[in-house]
Amino acid sequence: MQTKFFDDTIIYQIMPDRFAIGGGKTIHDKMKAGLYPERAVPKEWTDLPKEHPGVQYDFFGGDIKGIIEKLDYIKELGANTVYITPFFPSETYHKYDAVDFRGIDKAFGNFEDFDELVNKLHALDMKIIVDIAINHLSDKHPYFVDAISSINSKYKDYFYFTEYPTEYTSWWGHKHMPEINYTNKGAIEEFITGENSVINTWMKKNVDGIRFDCANDLGLEIVALINKTIKKVNPETMVIGEIANFAPDFAGELDGIQSYFVTSSIFSLLSGKINAAQFGKNIQKVYDEFGREKAARSYIMVSSHDFPRLLNSVKNNLNKHYIALILQFTLPGTPMIYYGEEIGMTGAKDPENRAAMIWDKTKWNMESFEFYKKMIAIRKSRPELNGGKFMDLSSWLDNGVIAYMRIGDEIQDYSLVVINPTDEEKSFEIYIPYSYLHAGIIMRDMWSDKSVTVDDSNFMISIGAGGFSIYTPDYTHKPNFTFYKNAAKEGSK
Repeated sequence: MQTKFFDDTIIYQIMPDRFAIGGGKTIHDKMKAGLYPERAVPKEWTDLPKEHPGVQYDFFGGDIKGIIEKLDYIKELGANTVYITPFFPSETYHKYDAVDFRGIDKAFGNFEDFDELVNKLHALDMKIIVDIAINHLSDKHPYFVDAISSINSKYKDYFYFTEYPTEYTSWWGHKHMPEINYTNKGAIEEFITGENSVINTWMKKNVDGIRFDCANDLGLEIVALINKTIKKVNPETMVIGEIANFAPDFAGELDGIQSYFVTSSIFSLLSGKINAAQFGKNIQKVYDEFGREKAARSYIMVSSHDFPRLLNSVKNNLNKHYIALILQFTLPGTPMIYYGEEIGMTGAKDPENRAAMIWDKTKWNMESFEFYKKMIAIRKSRPELNGGKFMDLSSWLDNGVIAYMRIGDEIQDYSLVVINPTDEEKSFEIYIPYSYLHAGIIMRDMWSDKSVTVDDSNFMISIGAGGFSIYTPDYTHKPNFTFYKNAAKEGSK
């Protein structure tokens, strides 16, 4: 039986180097301690990352102790799961090119720090997801160094050499990240299935979930094997794969997908590239093809370390910013907040979107911060928003308005989300094919507190340009009456 922890989860994504420095230290203190590679360039915390040939060696100084010190902040925001990008030994700040998959980079801390982080998260009733990129590794990894040193190396066939030893398959052609050859049984055992494999090493560290980078590059068979291996150790561990595109086949072999299909659909809608009907069909297709449980456990993102920050994507249009957040927290899926989004940080594509977290509250966008907190609270208060069914109504309306139902397991748990992304006020009658939307029920907007009364599965809606509403049933207006009656259960008195 699979865990349901993702059904009510709010994820907070952290890049360790860019989130917080622990112990009151600075990047310069840590440089003096010899914690960084020779080519590392120390950056001041307030510096803005800029594209240049050596950008991957710019370090700001964040570490695991810094994350530990900020857990109360994350908890107060309302997030209950921390997703950390790689922290393995590597010369780059991002660590997606590991030199040792079984270690922790000394600039980020050690296993004592990691264990403390896991224990404190669990003590706060929070979870941790770690990020593993075993599609490729660093060209400084001992296995690759050995592979190119001798044609008789036992590790030579761990890689795809096209012209030994200088030409080999690498991730997107970046030669410092050679890809691993999983047609080799030794590589399979080393990284996936062996008793002391990379995967099993981290399974012993009491993590709650593992996110696999470049799952589409790994391929369906490898992804299935990874999930099977993890579930043998702990069926409760969530396994998420990064697949940028629409990927129901991969969803069938994983617990959920980190996909940009929904993300891109949101921004195509807000930029006018697709209409409301097409957007609704996109989301309904994801829900139908993934299935209710897999859709619920897949990430819903409006930004990440690989995608521009939200305010940049909507060209600083605050109304579109809020519409994107309403979608993120009410569509089927698990909301993932990229660090700093909640305080209105900006940044275009990588590396600008990877600036250090702003801890000076005088520079926060407090309106954005309060909006996030309210939206998280609403999501947590409504069972149907946490893994509930999805029913698109946008294509029925055909008037440019987004509308959809979220339906929980209890018949009284449902919400109607209505969003007007157009620049015109809309007034229209909406019909909702749901058996328990009884005549006479009042539907109240959780944002404005305005209400409408249901007729025969239909009612009138007026919504301003750029407006949004989350309607939920209010049964308190009819005292001493119930809209729903249950029969006595067998064995009851």
